[in-house]
Amino acid sequence: MRWNFPCMPFSHFNDKRFMRYWLIILCMFCFGAAGSDDYAGGMALFRQEKYSEALKQLQSAHLAGEERAALPLAYLYDNGLGTPRNLPLAVKYYEYAALSGNTAAMRRLSEILFTQQKNDQAVQWLERAATAGDLPAMRKLGAWYMRRRNFQRAQLWLEKASATGDGEAWRMLGELYMHRNQDESALNAFKKAVKNNDIAAMESLGNLYLRRKEFIPALEWFERAAAAGNPQALTSLGMFYLDGKGGKVDYAKARLWLEKAEKFNLFSRYRLALLYYEGKGGPQDYEKARVLLESCAGQVDLAKYYLGLIYYYGYGIKPDLEKARILFQQATDLGLQPEAADMLRKIRQKEAAANE
Repeated sequence: MRWNFPCMPFSHFNDKRFMRYWLIILCMFCFGAAGSDDYAGGMALFRQEKYSEALKQLQSAHLAGEERAALPLAYLYDNGLGTPRNLPLAVKYYEYAALSGNTAAMRRLSEILFTQQKNDQAVQWLERAATAGDLPAMRKLGAWYMRRRNFQRAQLWLEKASATGDGEAWRMLGELYMHRNQDESALNAFKKAVKNNDIAAMESLGNLYLRRKEFIPALEWFERAAAAGNPQALTSLGMFYLDGKGGKVDYAKARLWLEKAEKFNLFSRYRLALLYYEGKGGPQDYEKARVLLESCAGQVDLAKYYLGLIYYYGYGIKPDLEKARILFQQATDLGLQPEAADMLRKIRQKEAAANE
């Protein structure tokens, strides 16, 4: 390629301003081209998962002024790919990318800042991304303001997001309306969410109808959500039959749906364990009850009491008073089950009698 530079008198080469001008021009031609090549090569290596080689080329591209290299560099340092994880360096590159207008970098910066409890800065980056039209940032802002009970700001951003036809944003907006007891607005929002392929909105519709004591449409929407693969709908169906909504309690159907839900939901696991423990809706099965209760006792506090009963009485297992004592003590300390304190007294009485 032939370069046609404008003619200048030789004396201009002694002019500092002239030299600075040509240095900038040369950098644009030489380093700009090199940066673009390094970026393309680095991204090719990135796609091949040759991360350490990609890192070197992307660093060269970034040094040559290639703005696009900042985001993949941030990702590599953020995730420890091709290099030890270095969050401060990742943040530095995310900032480069964000300042050049990359909304994905703005969102990731906000996530990091939220984990560092720098909420104001995090929200500022989300606002910048959302203002630039970034849909996930709009949803995140809506969720943030809902948690902060700033419903006016939440509605503002969720309305902007839903205006794009996003089903998830319509569902979130419906949940906001439902929280504010604006049922008709919620109903409209949920139906638009379903129309825009948000499966979770079917379960939300079921909950709205359930709250309005319209049990037939509630059941229909729960069943549609479950058939579409929504795991929360499985729990909702189990509880619908367990609580006897719209009719009598049906333990068999409750057990059927909770058996499908328990792998997704700890509360479902706990309620299913009680059905096994009490033999409702099917055969009594202390072993299954114990296994389920042990798997959720760390997070579902009420499970501690029933697990304590199994160890105290030896239901389907050899009695273990020490384990029962620990569980009843934990339940008593939490103030969950008054009967737990009675069981602790029984254990002490047994031990006192054995020591006489």
